Amino acid sequence: PLWLLASTRYTVTHEMLIVRSGPFRWHIPRSEISQIQPSRSLLSSPALSLDRLDIKYGAGKSLLVSPADKEAFVRALGFSA
Repeated sequence: PLWLLASTRYTVTHEMLIVRSGPFRWHIPRSEISQIQPSRSLLSSPALSLDRLDIKYGAGKSLLVSPADKEAFVRALGFSA
């Protein structure tokens, strides 16, 4: 569990959102992200707090994240904060 806490990272590039958490990796094309909304879901995810963002992408896929600066993260992905 400590490894997951210490290694959770979110990287936004021109084409991709890359999420790393311990041994797990998600590569999400930015063009596939359809919605970002606040969430307090208790589901397991690469999010370090319960103050999360629910990212909807692809064909019905979803990923919960908890960046330190949620507004800047959402803007970096090209959405309105």
